[in-house]
Amino acid sequence: MSMPVFDENNEVVEIDTAEIFCIFKDEARRIMVKIECGDYYFPTTIEQINTIMEKYGFYQIDKNHVINVKQVKAFKRGEVYIDGVHYYVATRRQKGLKELLQRSRNTNA
Repeated sequence: MSMPVFDENNEVVEIDTAEIFCIFKDEARRIMVKIECGDYYFPTTIEQINTIMEKYGFYQIDKNHVINVKQVKAFKRGEVYIDGVHYYVATRRQKGLKELLQRSRNTNA
């Protein structure tokens, strides 16, 4: 699925959701979409983006981050590793993520 986002010049760019590593709220409280070639802006709230993206294999790990479960390289000791970056997973969200990762891995096997 493609998703329209804004680049640093406020121009619309279409990206493939499979390329997304993480969607997060930055210091300015903007919703940013992180892919390999950089970060893009998406005008919404973290709650809305989670509702939209969860059916595409995304999971909210804390109040500021929604991750692409298909991009997860490892999950251990309350941290998830994606593209060389680690993110802390809220304690109350760890069980759900573990179950989702297990289902995802079983589906791909």
